Amino acid sequence: MTIAEIAAQMGVTPETLVQEVVAQGTANATALVVLGALAIVLAVAVLVVGAIRDYEVCILPFVFFAFLGVWLLANAVDLVNWKTAPETTVNQYIVEHYGGGQE
Repeated sequence: MTIAEIAAQMGVTPETLVQEVVAQGTANATALVVLGALAIVLAVAVLVVGAIRDYEVCILPFVFFAFLGVWLLANAVDLVNWKTAPETTVNQYIVEHYGGGQE
């Protein structure tokens, strides 16, 4: 199936389908990067509070939030792809998720 056929099945123009997929992909990738940054900030805050109050137990939440932040920030590559090459990324996304291809 081509992108035009998939768009016709959905009742939209191919341009609209591409724009919507780009907008959704960019928003999802941005949200994951922002959540990753917040997890890193929370990890540092937990470490600071633990150091001030001399809580050794704070190292476990620090490690958890640090790993969570790094894992979420690993999606920064997806955000870069959506921002720098949206047409290529959207074509790949549509092929993978809808079974279509560029004509």
